[in-house]
Amino acid sequence: MSLKALVDSLDKRRDARNRAIIDKIIREIHYREPKYPKVDWKELFTVCETCPFGEYPPDVYSMFKAALIYGGEKEIGQTVKADNGAQWRYVIEDIENGDVYFEGKDRASREVNRRILTYLVKKWGDSQIAEVRELVRVLKEVLATEYKEPWHEAISGRWKGRFGDRVIELTIKANERGIKGHSKFAGQGNDKQVEFRGEKTHDQESGQNVTFTMEEQPADKEWNGVFRCRMERDGRN
Repeated sequence: MSLKALVDSLDKRRDARNRAIIDKIIREIHYREPKYPKVDWKELFTVCETCPFGEYPPDVYSMFKAALIYGGEKEIGQTVKADNGAQWRYVIEDIENGDVYFEGKDRASREVNRRILTYLVKKWGDSQIAEVRELVRVLKEVLATEYKEPWHEAISGRWKGRFGDRVIELTIKANERGIKGHSKFAGQGNDKQVEFRGEKTHDQESGQNVTFTMEEQPADKEWNGVFRCRMERDGRN
């Protein structure tokens, strides 16, 4: 399937000037039109010695990404149905939490994942499958951006994470002079937003990490508190 994607890409670029070299490339990679076995793609999440996709759990991660990249709506539609949708929901949660599927330990691998995510958002953006639309929403949220050197650009944006048994959402707007924004719990309306102001906690202008505080306003109101934050800079920021 990956060779087919390469050949299709080369065919689109073929013209009078490059025809000979493209034909030579295709001959030398020994390309044959792939045969699509009649398998049920929801079995992608099943791993064992006799299963069609993998022999041990980590196989699922690479096979799922391959399915998204090379598969069509038929294959993905089958995948969505695994365990009545439970496996698909687990994938969505894992991707949303930054686990396994698109993680990277170095800047190069994170850039590869950023490009894959960008491609998948474009490929599946118009899908009419509700579960795939949910996947696209999550992919957009975790899509890595170019590295932002200034500390205030790095922390600006929308962030969310676990806060006890709930999820809190932070919207940060920062510049050289300071930090402002608002917070609310996921699912709450904008009328529940709590404004905050903050500042960087030392003179670090760039580098791998940024530490800063944000105090909810008014500071003397019951339940308002202070966020003490440390951002680990990586390929996402």
